[in-house]
Parts: sequence; structure tokens; C-alpha cells
Amino acid sequence: MLAIALTVGACGSATGDAVVSADDIQGYWLLDFWRNGEVEYNIGYGSTYSVTQPWIYFGETLEGSGGCNRFTQGGAGYRLVDGALIPGEIVFDTVLCGSSLDDPMMASELAMQEFLWGDVEEGFAVELSRSGSMFWRADDKSMVFRPVDSEPG
Repeated sequence: MLAIALTVGACGSATGDAVVSADDIQGYWLLDFWRNGEVEYNIGYGSTYSVTQPWIYFGETLEGSGGCNRFTQGGAGYRLVDGALIPGEIVFDTVLCGSSLDDPMMASELAMQEFLWGDVEEGFAVELSRSGSMFWRADDKSMVFRPVDSEPG
């Protein structure tokens, strides 16, 4: 719990609202920060990220990019249930773009895949901060996204 509290403290305070509606998350979101246990990456706002910054789009279905590989939703759409996002079936391209899994680009992509391919029955917690950031949380993992106007290029 301490790691999650530090993430919230560093990136804005959560609203405390457990339930987020599909309307609240419609549109494009750019990944700025993620944590997996003790490993942290700040990839937004002036970082030296060398490829397309990971992003996700919520509409009728969801789609996005982990930074190298794009993903789309196959089958039934995503669902939000009691503040948890249940992504449904997600299909990723299968190209390793980095030379090592220690590469920040591939690490970010794999972190995003862990959320989207993780617990398909229970999903993961989604919250919005007062500043408009979207938080994903599961176990000792978290991601922070900010809204953007269009698909990042």
C-alpha cells in the first residue's frame, strides 16, 4: 500500500470515487508514469523517450500502443464494474522493438500488457484524480495517464 500512496502523492491525489463510468474515460490517454514493484519509469513531460509514448483510446472498444506494438480489442468490448476495468480480449502486434527487455520502451510495453492481459475476470482498479489523470492499479503495479486531444504520433 505504501508504494501506491507514494505514486498518488507524486502524481496527484485520487478523487476517492471508487466508480468510474465509461463516459469519464472516453478519448485518448498518454502514459506518463508506471511502477512495477520497486521499478519506476517516468516517461512523460520532457522525458527522453525515443519512440511513440504509450497511449490508449477508449471509445466503443479500446485500442492503443505500448510504444512499439499496437493493440486493439477483439470480441466483446471492455467493461467497467465497480471501479474495475475489465478489458476483454486484447490483441497485440508481436514485434520486439528493443534490443533488450531492460530497454525502457519494451519495459513500458510489457507493463501495459500485464494490465491488459492480466486478470481477465477481475480486471484492475481505475481512478481519476482531481487534476484529470487516470490511474490504473493492481497489486504492486500502477500506471498514470493524462488525457490528450488526439492519437499521439
